[in-house]
Amino acid sequence: MRASIGYVIAAALLAAGGLVLWHGSDLERRVAAAERDLVTLRYQDAGARAVEPPPAWAGYLPGSSKAAADAEALSTASKYWDGNYAEVAADPKAQLMAANASYRALRRDGGDWKSVVGRLDGVVKAYADVLREDPNNAEAAFNFEYATRLRAVIAARRQNLAPQDATTSGNTIHGGVGEIPMDADAKKFKMIVPMRPDERQEAEKAGKGGTRQRKG
Repeated sequence: MRASIGYVIAAALLAAGGLVLWHGSDLERRVAAAERDLVTLRYQDAGARAVEPPPAWAGYLPGSSKAAADAEALSTASKYWDGNYAEVAADPKAQLMAANASYRALRRDGGDWKSVVGRLDGVVKAYADVLREDPNNAEAAFNFEYATRLRAVIAARRQNLAPQDATTSGNTIHGGVGEIPMDADAKKFKMIVPMRPDERQEAEKAGKGGTRQRKG
């Protein structure tokens, strides 16, 4: 009887352990699928996969906290690239992306120069907060200087800012739509086409001559 109870307890522990491992692997699988959706520009699909939280007891697995943080970051990134700037800007955990979202919302809305300068003050402050916590953040430093200079130019010229929606201008997570630079030499770009079998055989014979006879 005692042996049977021991077997039941062992089986229950193994089943619980298997369930925990299954939920952990499911979270990692969803994170990988969300990353794939994000880089293939399916932002809504990426957000839908990443937002499903794992059970609380699955957090005891090694590495589960990192997977959960990755899922949360992917969810925020999908909202940003899908144009949900207001929701991202209000996220206190994503300081840099929240600052970027505030700037993108400003460029999307545009407006008269006074309101734009006022909103840029908030954007500059947001980048400054990121740099105070991480002085080596190159992206935040570049964006801080860019926003500061843009604010100074708009304030000096008193020029209104026209609306510009990044989600419809070809801007993606991979950058802008690629094209050959205006001053580039297009002749340097070569297209290599695979040779047919008969062409490869002829190429192997090219340059081969008959056996040379020694003189003298």
